[in-house]
Amino acid sequence: TARLLKPGSRFGLSDVTIEPGSLPAELQGDLGQVLCMTSALTADGYVDLLEDGGFEVTERLDASSEIIKILDEVQGKLAAFLVFQRMSGAPPGDGQLERSPELVTKVRDMVTAGELGYWLFVGKKRA
Repeated sequence: TARLLKPGSRFGLSDVTIEPGSLPAELQGDLGQVLCMTSALTADGYVDLLEDGGFEVTERLDASSEIIKILDEVQGKLAAFLVFQRMSGAPPGDGQLERSPELVTKVRDMVTAGELGYWLFVGKKRA
């Protein structure tokens, strides 16, 4: 990306951040990969990545509170779906859906503890 931009140009990056060793076992496989968690860096790791790529980081914004808003929506929709599933008499699946509220709580706790986040970065290409 740095080779495509002129000196002084700006580049924005937003991504999930995670502290090393904090990802629960349930999120270390395919689900964690889909949620962009398994290969996420720390906030400082993204700063290092940008700086190593020829950018001076000019902005860092912690938008982790947005994850909580998304989790609130997911939790509400999940609860409604589980009630509908029970009322309809649909056969339960493999149990993953029933365990989902517990996983949402774990993710919420990770955000609250500062282990999981969502950050925005702006870098200015060096000359």
